[in-house]
Amino acid sequence: DWHGVGEETVVGHVHLHVDDLAAARHFYHDLIGFDYPLDFENAPRQLASSAAFMSAGGYHHHLAVNTWNGEGAPQPPANASGLRYFTILLPNADELARIQARLEDEGILGEHTVDGWLVHDPAHNGVMLATA
Repeated sequence: DWHGVGEETVVGHVHLHVDDLAAARHFYHDLIGFDYPLDFENAPRQLASSAAFMSAGGYHHHLAVNTWNGEGAPQPPANASGLRYFTILLPNADELARIQARLEDEGILGEHTVDGWLVHDPAHNGVMLATA
């Protein structure tokens, strides 16, 4: 019998649809703190203008955001099947507090849950910030 994916499962990276690439870059790079490890100078213009690949610690990418469904394309309805949120495990509570303060300074409010602090990016993708 199959009982689902094991609790020890780790996903290497996540790709998200966003409706505004600049807003997503600001949220994930400036506020959350991901880096841009990939050089897009030599990438096809369409890729560089429609996607961003970000990571922590020099990895090629933990997170990609793209507008491949179209800039300004709406998110699915709240009751549609799909990703409700993904979790970013932070090294400690101090880092979580720093990120939380940056987000709140921008007017982005989250919700404390038993799993961490749930916020939504500008495209309404759920992001659970938690400590390891």
